[in-house]
Amino acid sequence: MLFNYTLGLKEIGAKVNIVGREAVRAIILNKDSVFMIHNNKGDYKFPGGGVNKDETHMKALEREIKEETGYLLESVTREIGTVIERNIDKYDIDSVFEMISYYYVCKIYDKLTFQELDDYETELGFQPVWVNIDKAIKKNEELLNDETKEKNDWIYRETLILKTLKENILDTFE
Repeated sequence: MLFNYTLGLKEIGAKVNIVGREAVRAIILNKDSVFMIHNNKGDYKFPGGGVNKDETHMKALEREIKEETGYLLESVTREIGTVIERNIDKYDIDSVFEMISYYYVCKIYDKLTFQELDDYETELGFQPVWVNIDKAIKKNEELLNDETKEKNDWIYRETLILKTLKENILDTFE
């Protein structure tokens, strides 16, 4: 795997209650562009989301790509990395929320169907876009550095992955 990052709390005690969630994220590349979700807060994120109970990662990728972008998954090339995020649970301060995101290199079919957005995704105006990786990094970093802007929680994670892709593998995916 190319990366294995831990964000937020690095160490947690053995007796801490962990509320866990798994997620899958699709990395879809074409030369120097990456297929991302843009939203009305201005940032870019990879298509993907939570894995439902009794759902495989492949089925979750297929569902999440379709729901968030309206495109259909053609293939999954490989798992490329993971990000573990740990923070105090916002609903229970005595627990730690741990999300493990698995990133997969994917391909999508050219044909657009329709999005099936959750309410919060509709409110955020999720739009699938091909974007130059440098532009996505620059915009996300501008938002990260702007203390006056409200930020989506995922912007830290997604900017880190964009930078990792740019530094390590972008030229190998044509």
